[in-house]
Amino acid sequence: MTAWSSEQLADVATLTPREFEAKYPGERSPSAVHIMRRRLRDQGVDVATSSIGRPPDPVVELPSLPEKPNESELWEAYDAMYDVKLKFDQSKALYDINIDVDTERPFGVVMMSDFHLGSSGVDTRQLREDIELINSCDHLKAYVGGDGIDNFVLTGLSNVHRDTAIVSIDLQFELFKNVIRSLLPSLLAVGTGNHDAWTKKVAGIDASLTALNDVPVLHTAEETYLTLLVGNQEYTIYRKHRPTRSSQFNDGHGIQHMWRFGERPFDVGVMEHHHTPFMGTFWAHGQLRWGIRTGSYKIRDSHAREWGFHHGVVGTPVLIFHPFRKTIVPIMGLAEAIDYLEAYS
Repeated sequence: MTAWSSEQLADVATLTPREFEAKYPGERSPSAVHIMRRRLRDQGVDVATSSIGRPPDPVVELPSLPEKPNESELWEAYDAMYDVKLKFDQSKALYDINIDVDTERPFGVVMMSDFHLGSSGVDTRQLREDIELINSCDHLKAYVGGDGIDNFVLTGLSNVHRDTAIVSIDLQFELFKNVIRSLLPSLLAVGTGNHDAWTKKVAGIDASLTALNDVPVLHTAEETYLTLLVGNQEYTIYRKHRPTRSSQFNDGHGIQHMWRFGERPFDVGVMEHHHTPFMGTFWAHGQLRWGIRTGSYKIRDSHAREWGFHHGVVGTPVLIFHPFRKTIVPIMGLAEAIDYLEAYS
């Protein structure tokens, strides 16, 4: 291989790999360019960064503390650490998302959650059939909520994993990742639940986010406000995996409570976790609101039965939003919702 010219050595540091290839087409292989850039960087040369090649190391600016800091220095360091932690947490999950849908016809969002992959009680055949059905409709998208895997990692619940798990927890995450990839053509976002959070409680790792690290999807953690602009009509959806003040006598009470005491009003509130689907309305500030609860594909649940609850029920509530007037049509059932959506040709 011919030696690098002085001009090439200067340009390989100042140009991005794409720019270098455009200036010297075919003269250096991509690997040779990247190796030379790395060698120059190791020698202390300031090498141009780009999306191709090694990204720069993250810069974390923290104040240095003396051996015995005074009050001002101590709080300055604490505040700096707080800012770093806040930025880190905000970079992992989105609490507010805005999605614009350019359409002149009704647009549907199916709310799904509580797959509990890995449990012997999960109807995975129904789940895979539902994914195919969702992907078959161009006017329907999916929002996947929490508890994608069973993930009984807590020491006090290890017996549940022993008695009901079909596969190990690492394989549960692989299954969940496969499901999310299958839904990508129709996927709006992915959230988490209490079962997902157990890994973080035990090991400090957001396992769901790590598992989906290379999957292009919005990650919305345990709760989110979604502002959906359908045509020229705006809708607000609030989703929370496990709201407080749920009631055995009113399946939508947890959502009504979140509307009254939450951070902002919403048109539709969605709760998960309880494995039995529900749709209901309530009036708030003179407008009709919807309270939705998702079902679960974990239709046999010995752990829930032990605590006095019922088995799960598959439930995929679909919210259909109209683009030119504020109208929400909820339908419990994928096939029925798709029939409605396909009727608008």
